[in-house]
Amino acid sequence: MPLEAERNRYFWLAGNDPVSTTEPEPPTAEDSLITPLFDMWEYRNALQDAFAQATGPGDFIYLANWWLGLRGGEVVVPQTVADLTDGPTITNRDPFPMDPVTGGDHLIDILAAKAAAGVDVRVLGWISWAANLPNPAAMLGAQMSRMVRASLNAKPDIEATISQDAETMDSVQFLRKQPGMAKSCILNSLGHTVGAMHIKGAIVGRRDQQGPPETFSAVAFTGGLDFQMLRWGQFGHEHRPGWAADNDIKANSWHDMQAVIDGPAAQALYDHFRDMWQENLKRPTMTYRLDKADVPEKEIHTPPVPDRAITGNFIQQPAPPPLHHVQSARTIPAFNYHPDNSFPEGTAYSKAPGGLFEVRACWQKAISGAQRYIYIEDQGYYSREVMEWINDAIRATPDLRVILMMPGAGDPNDLPREDALILERSFNTGLLGLGSGTLLNPDQRNQIRIFQAWGDVHPHNPATDALVLAVDTSDPAFNLIEIGQTWGFDWPRNVFSARFTYARDGATAWRILGNPPIPAGSNARFHVAKVPAPPSVADTLQMRENIGTTVHSKVMIIDDTWASIGSANVMRRSLYTDWEYSVMFMDENPPASNGVKAFRERLWEEHFKRGTPPSVVGEFSDLDTALGAWAPGDPAWQTTPTVPPHATRPAGESGPDYIEPVEVEVNVPSGITQADRDAEQIFYDTFFDPDSRQPWRGMTP
Repeated sequence: MPLEAERNRYFWLAGNDPVSTTEPEPPTAEDSLITPLFDMWEYRNALQDAFAQATGPGDFIYLANWWLGLRGGEVVVPQTVADLTDGPTITNRDPFPMDPVTGGDHLIDILAAKAAAGVDVRVLGWISWAANLPNPAAMLGAQMSRMVRASLNAKPDIEATISQDAETMDSVQFLRKQPGMAKSCILNSLGHTVGAMHIKGAIVGRRDQQGPPETFSAVAFTGGLDFQMLRWGQFGHEHRPGWAADNDIKANSWHDMQAVIDGPAAQALYDHFRDMWQENLKRPTMTYRLDKADVPEKEIHTPPVPDRAITGNFIQQPAPPPLHHVQSARTIPAFNYHPDNSFPEGTAYSKAPGGLFEVRACWQKAISGAQRYIYIEDQGYYSREVMEWINDAIRATPDLRVILMMPGAGDPNDLPREDALILERSFNTGLLGLGSGTLLNPDQRNQIRIFQAWGDVHPHNPATDALVLAVDTSDPAFNLIEIGQTWGFDWPRNVFSARFTYARDGATAWRILGNPPIPAGSNARFHVAKVPAPPSVADTLQMRENIGTTVHSKVMIIDDTWASIGSANVMRRSLYTDWEYSVMFMDENPPASNGVKAFRERLWEEHFKRGTPPSVVGEFSDLDTALGAWAPGDPAWQTTPTVPPHATRPAGESGPDYIEPVEVEVNVPSGITQADRDAEQIFYDTFFDPDSRQPWRGMTP
């Protein structure tokens, strides 16, 4: 297909049948290069290379993060109204290293050293102003937190946000004390009451010596990676041998993606950072509390970010370079509040008072143009709207294949939850069309494959093997076992289903299928598979944890032609409520470059454990073969005889395959009442996945 025709099919441009006439065309650039970075190891390497070229006055380093854990540590969250006047406290700080094995340089020290050398270093760290209401409104903040906790039993969620914000405040306060950085850091509070500044980006630039005055070369980064210790991972998701067994990094394996944006397309992220910085400067300064001290959002006379023209490539490119067309897409929320809302209300962004929903427009355009396949890997999949676009594409294109990669483990910062009711709305209703006029027939359903990603298997805690207290085999779907092991807090329904198998004597293993709700202090009870035969009372079981891979990347690839990498998830809040930034790119000179195709090959090789950098096996080069690998043995998918096999576990190791097929139709647990559904819908609409276009009313009925 000619390049112009491909642009019209996949890119959202104002002149090619826009999907929404209310959206301006996103910033679009040519002659740029997008390079996908796999996990924090590759991001670290690219940042170090970029930092090395920012050496003094005229050069700059700008960071914008959702979670800025540059100093780490253990956060103690206030529990009483009196404590709120002191704010959170932090102990046992453990700064973010550029290498978690050897330690080495800490990122916060590198930033301080660059600033001392005259580099313009600036930091935008998000803070949830609604969860950390400033003095003198501490009492109101306490009342808000108590309302949320009492109504939703969401104390761990609130505390996680406050803990994250404390790390960001701590990072900012430390940097402000470094030479040349007193007015170089802002706590970014532009978000909606229940929205986040979810952007995870950086821009590094140098003044061009040969060009006109005030022109710069720059490289930008966007994706899913924050500078926080839980985000470390490496290609293949393996654990580094030097990581300690009790280190938080080893609690799960992490898969993520960051994009390098080199060339003219870097201008868009630079401009967006500048606009966010200037917007914060316009607003009154709120003050928060940390370790009994005031932390202002910004210091008096913080200077604006200058306008700069990004004209050149920052990275030395081959000749001719494999250049891309790039679209830079933002989500900026609306700020609609119901007249009855009793919560504090945010202020609309002055440049887009009605919001900007460019990510939504770009994704819908590309999905609607898909011809061969849609591949997505994401942590959420809660957007019914995105699933409806895929449903439309399947019904319009009989040969289309859809592959969705889900995490085997949630973000360790998130509260464990049963999300079947949310996925029922997106997968069952949106994707499959159950109960609607867009019902997929069996052949169309067979065009979809869904997988979970898994890492290693480890004994959970060999010192606490559990004794079987009771076994119930009466249910036709599973055996119910009760064991002599307790936890100190409530566990929701089915939170263990994606985490554990049970093993007896190191050989026989049962897969945990779910669990009834387990109150704090009660014996654990689990639904286990009917095969092998159930354990017996008085058997001693060892819990083996399947280390689920946290698929935190936000990636779409379509037809080996178009790809998206950024901060936006397949969630309603990423389309409408959180601030997001993603890049969409296409090859300018296919087939000579095939950057999108190469990205797809390398990514699938990793999931199948077929290739390890710097060598690439190449088994996924042929698209028919690659698609058939996701559905081996199915003639509707397998169109070539050679199919790379799924990676399987070593003999004798219990646990699911590294990529495990998941039923497309979500199974909602029995016993769910209409009251349960109503409560979940309120939580979903109000806090979990809100839509900023709708009047938000907080806890008001």
